[in-house]
Amino acid sequence: MFPRLCLASRLLCIGIHLWAGCLKIACLFPFLSERQRSEQVQKWSVILLRLCRVRLHLHHADNALHHGLYVCNHISWLDIFVINAWRPCAFVCKDDVKSWFIIGYLVSNTGNIFISRSNKKMAAAAMENISQRLKKYERIAFFPEGTSSDGSVLLPFKSYVFQAALDAGTPVQPLALRYLNHDKTLCRAAAYYGDMSLWQSLCALLRCPETEAHLSVLNPIDDTAENRRGLCERSYQAVSECLADTK
Repeated sequence: MFPRLCLASRLLCIGIHLWAGCLKIACLFPFLSERQRSEQVQKWSVILLRLCRVRLHLHHADNALHHGLYVCNHISWLDIFVINAWRPCAFVCKDDVKSWFIIGYLVSNTGNIFISRSNKKMAAAAMENISQRLKKYERIAFFPEGTSSDGSVLLPFKSYVFQAALDAGTPVQPLALRYLNHDKTLCRAAAYYGDMSLWQSLCALLRCPETEAHLSVLNPIDDTAENRRGLCERSYQAVSECLADTK
């Protein structure tokens, strides 16, 4: 009985936090500067991690670029908020994220970019948007695997968004993310993949006493002579080697 009450209590707190985020976006964001919005996103993300009992561990943060194309392996819906708790970014998201309950509203109204690979015209417009924003020295993040995994494997990277970095003449910042239990074993409860629902993923995460999110900031790749496949392969290799070293 007690574990159920504990889970219900944590779900209630997170629900309140999500609705508070929606209200803040609707009522406060129109009056804030971009810098102030970014600060609010970071603070909100830090609190969300705390409510989910996720402790963020940063590795090699001195490698971080102030702006550029950030690329990271993809495990969970939580990935966005882990990265935002460290350094707020605009994310390249698949169109279907818009339909996620509450989270879809939050992601849709905080400057993120939606892309649909099934619609070539929309995809081309999104790529142009990414390139233009990179030229304005923004931080744009995306997950080149194109889908999430349970964290035990790194799926092949797709190269299409890397072209935006080349078009903008901006560097690529690889990131490697792992979720671990307190005993340093892989935390699969943090993963959101396959046929799992968002609700199932959230409940599995909240049943964990504590989860560690380890975010490694890898050496930037700044080579405008590369083609997009070259950038993609070098990014994949960097992330793959980092994850292999931390197993």
